[in-house]
Amino acid sequence: MKKLVIATDNYAPRWDGISRFLSEIVPRLSDQFDITIIAPDYGKTKQKGYKVKKIPLKNIIVGDFQPPQRKYGEIKQIIKDADIVFTQTQGFIGMPTFIAASFKRKPLVAFIHNIEWELVPKSISIKIAKKFLYPFTKMVTRFVYNNYDLLIVPSHNISEILRWEKIMTPKKVVHLGVDTKKFVKGNKERAKKKIGLKTEDFVIGYHGRLGREKDLKTLMRAFVRLKSEYKNIKLLIVGSGTSEIEDLFKNKEGVIYPGPKEDVVPWIQAMDVFVLTSLTETTS
Repeated sequence: MKKLVIATDNYAPRWDGISRFLSEIVPRLSDQFDITIIAPDYGKTKQKGYKVKKIPLKNIIVGDFQPPQRKYGEIKQIIKDADIVFTQTQGFIGMPTFIAASFKRKPLVAFIHNIEWELVPKSISIKIAKKFLYPFTKMVTRFVYNNYDLLIVPSHNISEILRWEKIMTPKKVVHLGVDTKKFVKGNKERAKKKIGLKTEDFVIGYHGRLGREKDLKTLMRAFVRLKSEYKNIKLLIVGSGTSEIEDLFKNKEGVIYPGPKEDVVPWIQAMDVFVLTSLTETTS
């Protein structure tokens, strides 16, 4: 059985899109590969049929993200025995993994979860740094991805964006689906009553991490404008993130903010419209 090393800067129990992605694909891949995941140590996780190497965290927090320490030596040892290296990010774990795999001439595959040069500047609050981070991140991303063997992208549009930016590595489009047995339509009136809303309320909703790059300030501004015209409109925000963004929605008239929920289905069922304001996503 071939050895597959998966490197990620995002992992459970810190739930985000990448963590969810891995929670779905790793159990399916574990029948075909001997899997080792290199991930930040955000706490206890359950795993069956694969190994997880947890990297300790730094004593700093950037936004809502606590980065892992740089452990190049440990990562290098894991990469040495790998047959395939599969990265999810270009961060504190993803980049050392790329370097180690390149030196060892291991096959490198990446899933493109975000447009990195759009994500990084939007995720920080220092305005002067944003100006320089955009071109720098684009330059680094172009160099790194052009040294991969395969890029997995969720759509032809993302493939074209990368090609336009002179990232010429072969790309494979793999469309991501929805678990239709779990995410069912349900009874909208009952779902609204369950969370304390009236059946006639029109619910605009968002579920996900509350980060700066999600552009949720735009959503809040749009809601305020709509609220002045339509009295029965409600905004439902399910998730958690930076305190700066959380405070946008806490204790605001017409806003329901329950925080993060393990089972989001009942909350999504109560929404009349789901809104995603982020411009950095590739899979949402």
